[in-house]
Amino acid sequence: MSYINDALNRAQREKDRRYERFDGLLSAGSQGAGLPRRRLFVLAVRNHVGFLILGVIVLLAIFLILRPDAPPPQETPAGQAIEREFQAALAAQRQGDLEGAEAYYQKVLLLAPDHVRALNNLGVLHMGRKQWEQAIALFNRAVVLKKDYVDPYYNLACLYAQKREIGESLWYLEVAAGLDSRVTTWAEMDADLEEVVASPAFKTFREGQKN
Repeated sequence: MSYINDALNRAQREKDRRYERFDGLLSAGSQGAGLPRRRLFVLAVRNHVGFLILGVIVLLAIFLILRPDAPPPQETPAGQAIEREFQAALAAQRQGDLEGAEAYYQKVLLLAPDHVRALNNLGVLHMGRKQWEQAIALFNRAVVLKKDYVDPYYNLACLYAQKREIGESLWYLEVAAGLDSRVTTWAEMDADLEEVVASPAFKTFREGQKN
């Protein structure tokens, strides 16, 4: 037994001697352990918050990219109401109920003041009654809202032709033709523009289009 005890004691002493050279490092590390731990904690918190913010940004970007497009205005309840009124106005106008058509167009413009087709069509009603000023104001408003909308330009050409202001009519006709090449064909078949089409200026314009 004493032999075994002596052997165990020797083994323990050898083990202790192996770790003596690390005592200084271990004690120094344990004495200053508080600062590194606090730093590690702060870094961990900062990293956590950073990853959280990054995650929120990524999720927001994914939502903005993948979210369904907003429905067109005519598919919203208000848009559907406007479209119903506009279609009712067109139907009334085609049936010759011009007063009814005007009332519907006014409802459309009350709901959507920038509805260019309603502005244009209401201008046509006023032009038919030779209410030039009201018609011109409506056509010009439509042009301001949608500069590439050919109809009000063409209708202004017709209006000035009715007023026998050939030069003014031709100017608007040329603008309309620049937006839609079919305009000259329309003009040649339009009784309102008969005098304009017969003018030398229109023939020159037509030849220029062909070249």
